[in-house]
Amino acid sequence: MIEMMEMIDVISVIVPVYNAEKHLENCICSIVNQTYKNLEIILVNDGSADDSGKICDNFAKIDSRIKVIHKENGGVSSARNKGIDAATGDWLGFVDSDDIIDSTMYETLLNAAVAGKTKLSICGFVRSFDSGYKEVRTCPEIPPIITCKQALTYIISDRYFEGFMCNKLFHKTLFTEFTEQNKPKNRLATDLHVCEDLLLIIQIILQMAEKSEKSEENEKSEKNKISYTPQALYDYIVRTESAVNSISEKRLTDITARERIITLLSQYSAKLGQSAKSRYTDAIIGIMYLAVCSENHENYDYLPALRKKARKYLHIYLFATDIALRMKIRNLTILLAPKLSYKLWQTAKKYFNITWYKELKNQKKAEKG
Repeated sequence: MIEMMEMIDVISVIVPVYNAEKHLENCICSIVNQTYKNLEIILVNDGSADDSGKICDNFAKIDSRIKVIHKENGGVSSARNKGIDAATGDWLGFVDSDDIIDSTMYETLLNAAVAGKTKLSICGFVRSFDSGYKEVRTCPEIPPIITCKQALTYIISDRYFEGFMCNKLFHKTLFTEFTEQNKPKNRLATDLHVCEDLLLIIQIILQMAEKSEKSEENEKSEKNKISYTPQALYDYIVRTESAVNSISEKRLTDITARERIITLLSQYSAKLGQSAKSRYTDAIIGIMYLAVCSENHENYDYLPALRKKARKYLHIYLFATDIALRMKIRNLTILLAPKLSYKLWQTAKKYFNITWYKELKNQKKAEKG
């Protein structure tokens, strides 16, 4: 348990809410019932057209820790940024309105941060699918304290804790710096609708690494540390109703986000820049496959431009050591003949019990706009 002195720290939990009336109550209850009680719970109703706003207001009436912000719809990044600006806590956490968290999540994350004297604390998580399948993303082999560079390696390679906001606890100082134009430095990019959180996480960790390099020798190690807890305490619920089944301009901002990530990481580390380029290629081929999987044949119009972008770093992708050979073969097939590859995978699904096909299906389900 956290010592009484450390219970003084307030954790601001930011929940962007949009048309989430079906699942919102379960989400809020999982936050309200945390073993760590010193919370500021900020529910940002992003112009919901259903009863989400009323649900938020009703919870605020019975729990004084809850603050509700009602705003015009501006997207999840806009809602999270609004919550960050309103937060008064010592630490910031994020929960999506259709997910739930373990009752000990924030106590565990804060304990790890305090013990390791770190400003960023990360835990494992679970992806839960409508079918009942659960994918546990955690790694007990990772030490409790890792460097910024190690964290970036795990995040960009899409292993263990990934680059989304919700399985992490951030010290408030990671969000309080301003640019020369007096604008907040670390906020989510509102022109992005996919991977905006990945971009922000990388910006924050790079900022931590940069400060460490500029610090005196006795401060370097502290500023270059991140806490990791292997327990899967965040339940990321993938619902069929929210799956992305078509290509849109919003969906394509995934590419823009990854191009910015390549620029950032290439300036910091050539090796991480190469990894980012490999994942860029992988992501674009995934969008190509999504285009042919959907019933909307207008998506085929995107294929030539996507293929051109995917070929840009294909040579790096093919020699990447952290991507399985079977995945490379699958993606090369999609790149060269996306429509044919889709028919082949459908045949495989019908006649064979192929493990990697099931993995591909789960990956498609896990796409979240």
